[in-house]
Amino acid sequence: MVGLCNPALGALWVLALLCASARWTWAGEVLCHFGPLLSPGGLALGAGCWLAKRPRAALACLPPSLLLAWPFLALRLAPPPAAEAGPALEVASANLLWGSAAGERLAPWLGQTGPELLFLCEVDPATRARLPQLAAQGYVDSFVWPPDEQWTAETIGRLLLSKRPLRERRVHWPGPLLEATLDLSGRPLRVFGAHPLRPGRPSFARERNQTLARLAELCAGAPNCLVLGDLNATEASPHFRDLLARGRLADTRAGRGWFASWRAYVPELRWPLLGLRLPLDHVLTGPELTSLRRSTGPDLGSDHLPAAAAIAWRRTGAGRAPPAGLDAPPATAAD
Repeated sequence: MVGLCNPALGALWVLALLCASARWTWAGEVLCHFGPLLSPGGLALGAGCWLAKRPRAALACLPPSLLLAWPFLALRLAPPPAAEAGPALEVASANLLWGSAAGERLAPWLGQTGPELLFLCEVDPATRARLPQLAAQGYVDSFVWPPDEQWTAETIGRLLLSKRPLRERRVHWPGPLLEATLDLSGRPLRVFGAHPLRPGRPSFARERNQTLARLAELCAGAPNCLVLGDLNATEASPHFRDLLARGRLADTRAGRGWFASWRAYVPELRWPLLGLRLPLDHVLTGPELTSLRRSTGPDLGSDHLPAAAAIAWRRTGAGRAPPAGLDAPPATAAD
C-alpha cells in the first residue's frame, strides 16, 4: 500500500482537476457527473494511506475528495422547500428507452400511482399506439411530438400526458422543447418537457447546452413554470447549474437526496458499470411553485427510473415569488 499511495493520490488529483474543468472541457463535463461516486474512493484511499503511516498523503486526499463530492453535498444540505398553498399536483417524467418493454409496463404503473401530469421521452410508435388505453385511465389530453403525419417506424417521440386539459401548446427550438399550459387551483401552470441530447460526443454536448440555454431563457420569463424531463445532466454539470440560475428554477431534490435514475453503461457496448446510476431525470420548479415530495419510480424495463414529485403553489410571503403571472404564450405555434 505504501508504494501505491503517491500514484493513486496523483490520479485522484487529476480526476478532481479534470472535473473542475467541466465548463471548458468535454471530458471534464462527462466525468464530473460521477464525482459523488468517485469521492468515497478518494476517502478510502486516504484511510489506506493513513494506515500505511503516510499522514501527509492521507490529508492530501481530502481536498480532491471534497471537490468531487461538493455538488452532491450542496444539493443535500440545501434548505427545505417553502410552504405550499392549495392542493398538490402529482407529476412524473419517464424516459422509456425506445424499443424497450417500458411502454407495455407504463399503463399498469400509472394505474397504481396515477400522476396527473406526465412527460415521456424516447416514445416509440408502439407506445404512441397505446394512447387510447391511457385515455381510458383518465389521461384525457396529450401533446405528442412530432405531429401525427411525421411519424414513421423509427420515430423517437416525446409526449405530455395530462388528466387536465392542456392548452397553448408550443414547440421551441433548439430542442424540441414541448410547452403547454394547464390550470392548477385557478392559476395557469406552464409546463415544459425536455430531453436534450446526451453529451456522448463534444458535438452532442454543445447541442445539449444550447437546448438547456434556451430552456433557461424560456423559464426566466415564466415564474409559474414546471420543467419535466431527462436533461442528460446532473447537479455537477456547470451547464445544469446555469439552467437553474438563469431560469430561476429550483431542483425538487434539494434538501432531500440524490434520486439517481439512469443506469450508467459503457457507450455503444451498453455494458453496465457495476450497477451505478446517475440522476439525469428531473423535476424543476419556478419561483412561484414549491415541492412537497420527490421520489423515483419502479423499473419499467428502461435504462431510466421515472422521476416523480408533488408540487403546489408557494404560499404568499413564504418565498421570493410575486403573485402568479397571468401572461400566457400565444396559441399553438412553433418557434
